[in-house]
Amino acid sequence: MSSGNGDAGLRDEFEQALGWPVVGVGRARLWNTSMVVAPRHDNRLWLARLSQRGFQCSTGSACSSGGDGDSRGLAATGLEWAEMRRVLRFSSGWTTTADDWKNLREALVAVEKELDAR
Repeated sequence: MSSGNGDAGLRDEFEQALGWPVVGVGRARLWNTSMVVAPRHDNRLWLARLSQRGFQCSTGSACSSGGDGDSRGLAATGLEWAEMRRVLRFSSGWTTTADDWKNLREALVAVEKELDAR
């Protein structure tokens, strides 16, 4: 597939391959943004480990930026408080490639193993 071209194909492939719950799936969403619920561990742990690997992500919805995971936006999606504490949001750009999404997925798998082993 080509680099990020304004369609949701790369994001959708990433989400399907990852296999985690996706916030807003089946609804209109931005083509370049994926918000997933990690299976375990506080999203701040994920954020720190992914940052060490050179990936930037956010914890929660854009309306909760700088917050601690709980937001009205996420609550409106039906997520429970415990799920909100595991939300990770990723955004891509016009030049993001399939390999970029693949590398992110591989980093998430590696971080999950590290966090489970703690």
